[in-house]
Amino acid sequence: MNKIHIVFAGLAALCFSAPIMAEKVGAQNVGTQDMGLSGNWKIVSNVGGKTRLSDCNFVNTGATFTGQCKRDDGTTVLTGSVDKAGIHMTGKSSYIGLPITLTYEAKLTDPKNGKGTVVIHPFGVQGDFTMTQP
Repeated sequence: MNKIHIVFAGLAALCFSAPIMAEKVGAQNVGTQDMGLSGNWKIVSNVGGKTRLSDCNFVNTGATFTGQCKRDDGTTVLTGSVDKAGIHMTGKSSYIGLPITLTYEAKLTDPKNGKGTVVIHPFGVQGDFTMTQP
């Protein structure tokens, strides 16, 4: 395995361990009311074949939300918004000293389960995740 593959695999493992949020849109109308995201969520991400678990707590106010997701190796703060297309979430982190931005897109499959994708910028690495509200 060459150096770039090692860095890429490590980046994927770090960044995709940062969790995401999803929203309760589906067939529902999205307005300015609380979208029901507040509370604890379990996020399982898979990037580059590496699976990571994060415990998240989100606070939803109208169409915006913030969250904090904890992993074995740290905590990521996320902010986002909800609209008819789904949830849009970003978080800042670093990998081997380089600043990165995590961009999440998700939809709930039902009120307590969701799935989506995450992209690590500036590298363009992508993975998927599931989320469950216990």
